[in-house]
Amino acid sequence: MEMVCSLIAAYSSGSDTITLERPGHYYFLCGVPSHCDAGQKVEVVVNNLPTPVDSPVICPSQAPSGSSTPSTLSPTPSALSSPVYKVGGPGGWIIGVDYNQWSSPKEFHVGDTLLFSYNHYHNVFEFIEQGFKSCNSRSPIADYSSGSNYLTLERLGHYYFLCGALGHCESRQKVEVRVSLPTPDGFVSSSSTAPFGFSTPSTLSPAPSGLSFPSTPDPEERPPHSTTTTINAPKLALVV
Repeated sequence: MEMVCSLIAAYSSGSDTITLERPGHYYFLCGVPSHCDAGQKVEVVVNNLPTPVDSPVICPSQAPSGSSTPSTLSPTPSALSSPVYKVGGPGGWIIGVDYNQWSSPKEFHVGDTLLFSYNHYHNVFEFIEQGFKSCNSRSPIADYSSGSNYLTLERLGHYYFLCGALGHCESRQKVEVRVSLPTPDGFVSSSSTAPFGFSTPSTLSPAPSGLSFPSTPDPEERPPHSTTTTINAPKLALVV
């Protein structure tokens, strides 16, 4: 008995660029009669996604002994890669995890990635806040069921995810993720107390005669802190 497979997508422009958006296997062939039988087909395996971590740590390079560390470090390859958070920690996307406790200490930014890892008893539904709070699993924004889903956080605001299996959301298998702006480097709260022996900025002695210091630029004149992380997704070009 001959197996009949459904076509996922078809391209005929003569030059097609296809982005590989998930890990796993992709299968392509030429649909012209007898071309596939003649070997015009290809299987592509995607396995170069970053290794997930629960709490990403990026350590700056240490300056050699006797030298000073520059105020602006050159970015390292690890610093250019956005963090990947495994939702729920080592156990993954399961019942019995306090997802509020898991997410609340973390700072998520645009470009970060969530990894949902689970077995066939679970799935992942994305909802708006109302459906999330009521555990109403109808009409999700998106749903996933492959068992391993990498979801990139592409905007600021709140994301809401839950398991759509019967009773799982009611058992608190749901997570809210808040994506915020990163804290600018070197930021110090104005309410910080000066160390003992040092005067606060408001009581600094005037500069000696003949010396001048540049004034602190107005916050509105400072260039905005970029919040966009660019991820160069692998692409596959099919040329006919």
